[in-house]
Amino acid sequence: MGIITINLKDRSYDIKISKGNLFQTDFRIFGGSRYAIITDTKVSEVYGVSLENLLKKQGLPVELIKFPAGESSKTPEMAIKIGRDLARSRFDRDSIIIALGGGIVGDLAGYVASSYERGLGVFKFPQLFLLK
Repeated sequence: MGIITINLKDRSYDIKISKGNLFQTDFRIFGGSRYAIITDTKVSEVYGVSLENLLKKQGLPVELIKFPAGESSKTPEMAIKIGRDLARSRFDRDSIIIALGGGIVGDLAGYVASSYERGLGVFKFPQLFLLK
């Protein structure tokens, strides 16, 4: 596993880069109180439900939040909708967001995480990572 440290003095953090099978990951090691899988409808069909079931099997509280695939979903209104979904499910600073898919998914999930709750954990799994 490679680690890149972003040095911001008292706000420093590590980015961990690894390769392997997402579906062999034990998400319990991350210690989140709740997990939100944010993805689009296309990626969800192939990987979303499987990942949701894996986290449930590990005894973790998880919500699968889907939005329509495509550039037209990359809007402030969609970010607000996803934020409301998180609030309805009582996500907090101890929660973790999993962005499942690249491009628009990563952009939207990252924006929602940063505007919803400072310090919220975010894991990004772009589609290239998902290929076996």
